Amino acid sequence: MPGTDIIIGVDFGTTYSGVSWALSTGAKDVKIINDWPNPHGVLANQDKVPSAIAYDQEGNVSKWGYKVGINDTISFHWIKIMLDPSNKYFNETPRIKEMVTRMNAMCLSAEDVVTDYLACLWKYTIEHLKRKKGSDFEELYTLKVVLTVPAVWSPLAKDRTLRAAKRAGMPVGSQLVTEPEAAALALLKQKSDEDTVKVGDGFVVCDAGGGTVDLISYKVESLKPLKIRECVIGDGGLCGSVFLDLEFEKHIRTLVGRDVYATIKQKDIKKMFREFEYGIKRSFTQDDTAPLTVDLKGAGDCPEIGIEDDTIKIEINTLRAIFDSICDKIQALVEKQLQGIKKKGMKARAVALVGGFGESKYLHSYLKTANIRDKVAVLQEPGAISAVCRGATLWGLEQNHATSFLSRIARVSYGINYSAPFDSSNPNHHKSDKYWDEAEQIWRASNQMKWLLKRGDEVVEGRVLKGATYSSVNLSKTNRGDWSHTVTLLYTDAAVPPARSVEKDVKKLCSLSYSIPYWEIREEPTYVSAGKTWCDISYSRDILCGGANLEYRVSYNGQLLKSVDAEYIDNFQF
Repeated sequence: MPGTDIIIGVDFGTTYSGVSWALSTGAKDVKIINDWPNPHGVLANQDKVPSAIAYDQEGNVSKWGYKVGINDTISFHWIKIMLDPSNKYFNETPRIKEMVTRMNAMCLSAEDVVTDYLACLWKYTIEHLKRKKGSDFEELYTLKVVLTVPAVWSPLAKDRTLRAAKRAGMPVGSQLVTEPEAAALALLKQKSDEDTVKVGDGFVVCDAGGGTVDLISYKVESLKPLKIRECVIGDGGLCGSVFLDLEFEKHIRTLVGRDVYATIKQKDIKKMFREFEYGIKRSFTQDDTAPLTVDLKGAGDCPEIGIEDDTIKIEINTLRAIFDSICDKIQALVEKQLQGIKKKGMKARAVALVGGFGESKYLHSYLKTANIRDKVAVLQEPGAISAVCRGATLWGLEQNHATSFLSRIARVSYGINYSAPFDSSNPNHHKSDKYWDEAEQIWRASNQMKWLLKRGDEVVEGRVLKGATYSSVNLSKTNRGDWSHTVTLLYTDAAVPPARSVEKDVKKLCSLSYSIPYWEIREEPTYVSAGKTWCDISYSRDILCGGANLEYRVSYNGQLLKSVDAEYIDNFQF
């Protein structure tokens, strides 16, 4: 259909992934792919498919998703989290070390494995759409993809995600949206007719996934049409459900004994984890009182410590300690958001749990108990596991229409460097910055920063942040050629942005090079200094705030010379 797009939301997760889609015209109903290839039947979580992939001995992809079994020795899980090298915790865990060793032996990088997995996911998505829209649907519709990423993702991890998606065959120009923002959109679209949220209220979206837990707080400005505004800087942490697996494995290894555990076959350990994943992890509640068990072939027989015939008994207090160690961290993140809402003079009305771990009964009860005194509702919505996926598609649909998000909050500060007349009394003017300006015949201080957008500032789509500046051009050096220059956009996640561009907390986001024709330069007023002819070129280095990204651009005499798009940085420290 001419002018009709298919918007495809891809939620590539640490443990599970999901895909949803909708047409850009008509009813715009979001449909979730829930017919994933699955040999396990009742064990399937049909709205999502495991983020797992296996290879044969020749290094070719042999299986993916639900088809990856306990007997597949060359298999990879948790591959998403390995895209971000800043997640040092994961790099220190035995299971990650084992997978990295396996990748190195196969001459594969984490990005290579993610590419292979996304290629399988994308191929099946295309097959699904052919069944739904006809085998010639790619000739009738334009495909647009929106991928979700954790709010805590580093710029490098975002870039790797986009590269892997492109290599996997997804359309050029695929966009990124943070997982909690996508979840908020899906949540409020389905709840705008209820009394859970009211105009003026603040609420927290807590996206508890496999690897990360991301939180963003919003203020409701309008319900019909839906309009929300981010009101507290988003936050996040490495405390997703895989950390339950790591703590659980640590307990089992200690109980069985490290030497014995090292001799147990990987397929038997995988079988135990499958039992933990589909049993204990999903059904355990704060009301449980009886010990639970898992089977681990090779664990032996030692009744005095709770092991009988390869069956391990886990005391309820031990399980609570494992779950509490992770839930404590999530509650701390929630509390930080709630306090931020209160400081803005708003009522913190609710915490909405989404994501796979967001469906945990134990996590829901834990947060509900922790926040009952402040009368903050903890909501566990139907379809929470697919909220991020559905929200990605909704976000894509909104890019050509009125957006529900009135504004966001900058996670970091963005700025440009410049030079200023040297002032020995200014603590930010170091001797190393001092240089002689031949054109103006004065000493100047280089490496000074002008922060156009500061951490915590409101980011309104369409807002232009201007950075007017000038450069002195030695006309004799141009040799009747164009004047070329390169400018850089810098950023920092420091609470107080540094005054100098060479501080360690200041990082490069992007650069652009441009030229001004010689004939235009000659029209500028000239002057003579130090026996040379000069002119001053005034230009502007601006930031244009967009919904999905920001645009860094240079203008001269009111004309745009060049621009470059850059992703917003969502960078947090743990």
